[in-house]
Amino acid sequence: MTEPGVYGDVAALSAEFAISFISMSTVLFVSNRERIARYTPYFAGALVAIYMSFEAPLSGMSMNPARTFGSAFRAS
Repeated sequence: MTEPGVYGDVAALSAEFAISFISMSTVLFVSNRERIARYTPYFAGALVAIYMSFEAPLSGMSMNPARTFGSAFRAS
């Protein structure tokens, strides 16, 4: 089951909010710049790789919603 890391629920929620904000801001910024718009997938991919490395220990993030909701549903 996907559970928050050792820093607790508040840290997990804060980290998830931060990565969502940064992801959305980056994609909107890059995709709306004519010179770098073609690199948008590379920026998004780099962010996902960084998030998987650094944010997963904080919130136990799961890139697969079926895995997250399935195990949580079964556990409750």
